[in-house]
Amino acid sequence: MHAHPRTYSPDSSPADISLAAIETATLAERFWTKVIVHGDDECWEWTACQNRGGYGRIGRGYTDEGTEQAHRVSWLIHNGRIPDGMHVLHTCDNAECTNPRHLYLGGNIENGRDRADRGRAVVPLGSRHPSSKLSADDVREIRRLHGSVSHKELARRYGVRYQSIQAIIKRKNWAWLT
Repeated sequence: MHAHPRTYSPDSSPADISLAAIETATLAERFWTKVIVHGDDECWEWTACQNRGGYGRIGRGYTDEGTEQAHRVSWLIHNGRIPDGMHVLHTCDNAECTNPRHLYLGGNIENGRDRADRGRAVVPLGSRHPSSKLSADDVREIRRLHGSVSHKELARRYGVRYQSIQAIIKRKNWAWLT
């Protein structure tokens, strides 16, 4: 952690105020400006920055201190420290939710099981993958033509890179397809 100049009230000295308390209070104050609190059992909506997975993000303090996931900050505010190696998981399956009643701690195994149970652990295969340019039939045809048509020509025909054709032939890509 970097040392930064701080302003203290005239009634206190730097020795009376812990750095963690100042930063936590500041983080908590900023956190509450970015949350819409609904009922106790409803999701509390994060309204600010989100990562690609939809999880809220909030700056830890100064710009060089990075960001933290909003649901983890909610856990810190309501429950205290997150033990090393633990994840803060959602019971509601809503990445934007910061309601502490919807959060629980789990290790790597619980986190992986939670993702799998909710259908997010598996990367889509083949043509279901978002960046796929080929169908299963295309791949079968590429493998059938291998040996009679050059890899370069196959790449041109199917609009993919030469390396993609090689990976298909060597079964590094689409290995599951027969």
